[in-house]
Amino acid sequence: MRPAKVAGSRPSRAFARSRSVSADASSPTGGPAPSRRTGGVWWRQVVAYGLVSTLALAIDTGLFLALMSWNFASVIAASLGYLAGLLLHFALSSRFVFDGVATGKPQARLLTEFAASGLAGLAVTAATVAVAVDVAGLEPPVAKLGAIALSFGIVFLLRRHLVFSVRRR
Repeated sequence: MRPAKVAGSRPSRAFARSRSVSADASSPTGGPAPSRRTGGVWWRQVVAYGLVSTLALAIDTGLFLALMSWNFASVIAASLGYLAGLLLHFALSSRFVFDGVATGKPQARLLTEFAASGLAGLAVTAATVAVAVDVAGLEPPVAKLGAIALSFGIVFLLRRHLVFSVRRR
């Protein structure tokens, strides 16, 4: 039975968490009901993750360009832009794409795992570009497009199934 909804109100995070791990009689297995952000339809997560990734990339690039216009060293500008994008991506992903609270992990651990999965994406990107350019003879921009797609998929799966995996009670 659902509680009555008051106009303009949202259920509390605690209520949402309790719904995501409680048994659902309508579930074919009688198991936990998937929460809006941790289970449910995976393609909705992919779309939300793609939107969050796009926004984070825009912040990364925008800050990089702004810092470059203020005569920052390119490595410093790129690093600060990347860090800002990473932090924004983490904040938005843990709130709108996945349910960071339902993992039961402390925020510091989640952020560390999130950053580590980003490093895995960097490794996939570098390896993909190296193989595509040096072995397959593709042009670097074409190789980078392939690397973006592959890295996006791998990092999404790492974050969905490892970083933000929901602890079952």
